[in-house]
Amino acid sequence: MQPAKDLDELWEQQAESLALLMKDPRRMLQAREAANTAGKLIDIVKSKLIACQMASCEPDIPQLGKFKGKRIQNGQRLIESSGS
Repeated sequence: MQPAKDLDELWEQQAESLALLMKDPRRMLQAREAANTAGKLIDIVKSKLIACQMASCEPDIPQLGKFKGKRIQNGQRLIESSGS
């Protein structure tokens, strides 16, 4: 299996690992290590995003893949908090 080139492929690989694990529980150690590594890759992407946010730069992170939907404007929120 080739390493995932973006988060969409990483998702697919993890889903495939889960399906294999459900068919054969003896793969537990293998699945655990793959999930651990996937988590570390996601943490690296998160760190890059935070660093770009702190430096007020646009992130150049190919692993995020392509985004769909409309761009949000400055000050606009994606999710309204229930307390406001």
